[in-house]
Amino acid sequence: MTMAKWTKRILLSLVALVVLILAAAILIPILFKDKIEAAVKKEVNNSINAVVDWGDWDITILKSFPDLTVEIENVKVSNVAPFEGIDLARIAQLTATVDIKSVFGDKIDIKRIGLVRPYIHVKVLEDGRANYDIAKPDSTMETTPADTGSAFNIGLREYWIEDGTLIYDDASLTYFMDLYGLDHKGSGDFTQDLFVLSTTTHADTANVVFDGIKYLKNVKADIKADLDMDMPNMKFTFKDNEATINQLTLGLDGWLAMPTDDMDMDLKWNTKKTDFGTLLSLVPAEFAADLTGVQMSGKAGFSG
Repeated sequence: MTMAKWTKRILLSLVALVVLILAAAILIPILFKDKIEAAVKKEVNNSINAVVDWGDWDITILKSFPDLTVEIENVKVSNVAPFEGIDLARIAQLTATVDIKSVFGDKIDIKRIGLVRPYIHVKVLEDGRANYDIAKPDSTMETTPADTGSAFNIGLREYWIEDGTLIYDDASLTYFMDLYGLDHKGSGDFTQDLFVLSTTTHADTANVVFDGIKYLKNVKADIKADLDMDMPNMKFTFKDNEATINQLTLGLDGWLAMPTDDMDMDLKWNTKKTDFGTLLSLVPAEFAADLTGVQMSGKAGFSG
């Protein structure tokens, strides 16, 4: 047989293999969709103290070839006692792109994961019990040898939130915060022990109440922050960062660490803009009319 014929047969075989892979990628989720969904729901709900449900979903390699993309609509995580009636999360759409090669390895490499119109409601009781603490105890933890390698079995490179709502209600601290119109993006190589996490955050409106005093009411917030992430020591160092609340701009430097259950920190903050008018931007709209015609000027600096 001539070299040309061998080459032709090899090329035809490769084409046939690619066609079979694409066909399998399209047909397997369709043919076994109900069985896959039932098995996953059973496993998830057996692993947590909450009820998880979702609507339509799709898994394909066609949208991000050769990576694997999963899209799930109407994800809902409903709490049980003592948080009946609270949904920890309602997510209009969850989408994730996974390196398909990592599916067959020891660590799943998630390239991107995003939440569209998520509603997150975190509730902490006076005794410290929190509705996000839903994982059931792992009976194998005490008998499994300690892992001397990386603590992560899942790698993440980029994540984002689009048009979200976040409510944090902590009775143990008498602290309440809500964010509406929340957009957030973060990127960094979570497969590494040491890396830089770059983030941007925007909220159309933010409210903060602490110990019965409303410190922020319907303000607009923008935060840009880069953090040095030291995962083995759970230490996070603030690098270039800036937080803008209406027109008031703050900077933050230092670090925060959680090596154990305790939290250590060494943080400094200060105003980056000192015009007195920036403070007036924090006055709620219903009171701003009282300042009409008032002339104010000067500088104001804050640090801590």
